[in-house]
Amino acid sequence: ALEERGELERTLIVVVADHGEGLGDHDWWFHRVLYEEQVRVPLIVRAPGEGPRVVRELVRSVDIAPTVLDYLGLPVPAELSG
Repeated sequence: ALEERGELERTLIVVVADHGEGLGDHDWWFHRVLYEEQVRVPLIVRAPGEGPRVVRELVRSVDIAPTVLDYLGLPVPAELSG
């Protein structure tokens, strides 16, 4: 829809998920042990004019808001972590 309206190349898209749940995998149902599905969370960012790349550094959800504000050229409040 963004492409049809000619807005895709001026839109920043950020998709992130909460941590995964084991849901019975590994024979447990609670938050006791960390497995890949809990620590590897999808984060997809599509920025106009940027090509695809994989970021290998650790990022956290608190990094998202300051990154978006910085990308948009807006001030990042000092009280924001990330």
